[in-house]
Amino acid sequence: MSAPPPFTIGLIDDHPTFLMGLEQLLRRAPQLSVRWAVESVAAARACLAREPVDLVIIDLSLHGESAMPFVRERGAELPARRTLVLSAYDERQYGEQALRAGATGYLSKHVPPEQLVAQALRAAQGKLAVSDELKDFLLEHQLTPHPAEPQREVDPVRARLSARELEVFEQLGRGQKASEIAARLCVSVKTVDTHLHNIKRKLGVEHVVGLIRRAAVWVSEREGPAR
Repeated sequence: MSAPPPFTIGLIDDHPTFLMGLEQLLRRAPQLSVRWAVESVAAARACLAREPVDLVIIDLSLHGESAMPFVRERGAELPARRTLVLSAYDERQYGEQALRAGATGYLSKHVPPEQLVAQALRAAQGKLAVSDELKDFLLEHQLTPHPAEPQREVDPVRARLSARELEVFEQLGRGQKASEIAARLCVSVKTVDTHLHNIKRKLGVEHVVGLIRRAAVWVSEREGPAR
């Protein structure tokens, strides 16, 4: 019986040296096949349009901006679209966020090479790919009551907007104009305007100025002031 075909992988990281090393490492694994390696979400979208892959491995920050909207977008279409976040950011703070957004796993960039390959294979198979430390934290966080902590409120923005609308909303909060958002997402300005119209309706905002203010506050509360 012939061996099953390897899982296909796409890589996204804005540090060329790290990206090259990651690609070389994963290419040595017979069960994995790296099809492309790029430095931005925009480039990844173009690659995905031509050649979809089983798993995308992505850094959480690309050129100073969060990749979380892309993770949420792919997570909304599971199980076909699997994403493994590989980041230098704190596992406890950002790992839970990434998993809630739909990521299949979250690993530190400091993970040993052999563990990275093994966890990448797990993620490609649709299995949870996290460190033992993060797994313990998640279990404790979910199973241990914390009466002193206020109960988390559901984010009305995330609850009401689609993945693409959320991405447009976030870029708006970062000071991007409709034309800039369109270029970043590789869509027309008319499409962005349609998203903005739907976002206003879903959030109960009448004017664009009010929407910009709300988006800026939303981004600032979650990731600091817009750049």
